[in-house]
Amino acid sequence: CEDTIGSFVCTCAEGYQLSEDQVHCEDIHECEVFNGGCSHICVEEEGGYYCSCP
Repeated sequence: CEDTIGSFVCTCAEGYQLSEDQVHCEDIHECEVFNGGCSHICVEEEGGYYCSCP
């Protein structure tokens, strides 16, 4: 998080999003939404995902 005048702003690395508390980052589960855009198999990894063939 970065200090700003009278507040703070938090951001997360690619593949993560702010949790409900707006302070901590959590992994985005890309495979849960439209199979991550994969044609066949979507494999979750920490901070990302990849597509695989059967």
